Amino acid sequence: MTYKTILVHLHDAQRVKLLLDAAIPLARTCNAHLVGLSVLPPYIVIPASDGAATTVSIDEHRTLYKIEMEEIRKVFDDATKSQSFTAEWRHDDAAFGTGPGTVIEHAHAADLGVNSTLIGIGGASAGGGLAAGLALLARDRGELAIAFQLLIYPMID
Repeated sequence: MTYKTILVHLHDAQRVKLLLDAAIPLARTCNAHLVGLSVLPPYIVIPASDGAATTVSIDEHRTLYKIEMEEIRKVFDDATKSQSFTAEWRHDDAAFGTGPGTVIEHAHAADLGVNSTLIGIGGASAGGGLAAGLALLARDRGELAIAFQLLIYPMID
């Protein structure tokens, strides 16, 4: 069996090397496109065990996760830069969704062979306004570059 795209969910800095040690030879053997994915977990509030207020805010936790994601990306980039196959790094933020759901969405896109650099969005009337807002959100978060917008009489007031 040959693989066209291999998606590796890299979410733990301690396990990145182990996962890449398995994925890289497979991608090389199958001449597959290797996608490294890291997902910033959703907001989770965990009360302190003694009932007192926590000293670390949710935003501080997310900042620490973002730092770890960058470290994971560096390991991925270093491990794949001189390989014979193509590699791509993706990151996403599951702030208001679910981490597993976001991973599944990326896996489906990889399985379908969707080129994440050629994503277009569109809509008519209120849908055009929503598509424009989505494009702005994607740009501001730096998650995805929207390649094309088809806004048919968008309601953007």
